[in-house]
Amino acid sequence: MQDREILQEIYDETMDKVFSCSANYLMTIPKKGLEKEFEHYSERAFYIKRLIESQA
Repeated sequence: MQDREILQEIYDETMDKVFSCSANYLMTIPKKGLEKEFEHYSERAFYIKRLIESQA
């Protein structure tokens, strides 16, 4: 498996977490700590995407 494919797989898994966190945030009251988890995975996805694009 090439580096780009591995990064894409990690990115996809991270985006699954982002969507899961946002859905949990919208459906949960109170929203304790969910913002931090969402921010963590969103930031991680952003940097992974930049790595993927830099390998193009």
